[in-house]
Amino acid sequence: MKVKSYLVWMSTLALLSCNSSPDPVDPRFVDPEEEVFPVKFSLLLKEEVYSFPETRGIPPLNIPEPIAVVRGEDPKTLEDLCCQIEYIVFKDGETTPYRNLTYTREDLDFGVLSDELPRGAYEFVVIAHNSSSVSLQGNALAFDRVTDTFHHAFFLEVEPGDIHEETITLYRVVSKIEFVSTDIVPDDAKEFSIRLDKHPCLLNLSTGHGLAPEEQEPLFTYSLTEYIGSTDVTHAFFTFVPEEGVSLTAHLKAINTTDDILRERTVENIQPVVNKILRYTGRLYNSSHSDDEFTIILDENGEWSETIENELGD
Repeated sequence: MKVKSYLVWMSTLALLSCNSSPDPVDPRFVDPEEEVFPVKFSLLLKEEVYSFPETRGIPPLNIPEPIAVVRGEDPKTLEDLCCQIEYIVFKDGETTPYRNLTYTREDLDFGVLSDELPRGAYEFVVIAHNSSSVSLQGNALAFDRVTDTFHHAFFLEVEPGDIHEETITLYRVVSKIEFVSTDIVPDDAKEFSIRLDKHPCLLNLSTGHGLAPEEQEPLFTYSLTEYIGSTDVTHAFFTFVPEEGVSLTAHLKAINTTDDILRERTVENIQPVVNKILRYTGRLYNSSHSDDEFTIILDENGEWSETIENELGD
């Protein structure tokens, strides 16, 4: 009888012990008695950042089109170029975020991040962008579409008595790819499309490099009906910039109202550059008896005054 009572008592004690412990898997658990210390970050864009110039033919977004750059235009502020900020914090050595917050222009003091954190080492990631929705995929952030995006990641030790009021500079992490027509949009043109073998549409949180999902072959489509009879039509998209040495391949196709192909061509070895526009100019809608060449113009994003010109064969 004594043995049976002893076993019941031990089982009860073990059960109470399990129920009283926090979930060790949840990195968000903070002892309510643990002291926290304030941190505050004010966000700035890298000096002399300008908006991308206006582009015709880009797919419709839920934000206003970037405005054309005028000589002498004042550099843009964070609120001018971005409508959303992602604030992500990791405790040292952990892969699940301790903080994962989103701020919008409607929030008070947009561009100022205030927090209270327990003592320890942290990695902070700040991303400003214009996408409608984002989601974490491991150590990368996925966007519903790639827009003008700025990023900064850094490490910080939070210690008792420290006062952390930092100014954080965000850096543009996208390139803009443009295809500009030198031929006239024919009367029966319906649609122009760009299919990429791989599109770096994921952003590495730590490095700011672009990552391309293996299974994805994104397709950008642009209606041509409103551009019938026009030339110099631009079709553009944003992309994150992969690690050095990784290039993109784009398959271009124009079709008419009966879905017959007007022109089809492939552009290889596209190498996006951070904070740059990579522009390809050539025939997009009409066949030619001789294979014409695309002309590449690599625009400086800033004063937009210097260009690097190259020729690329089909």
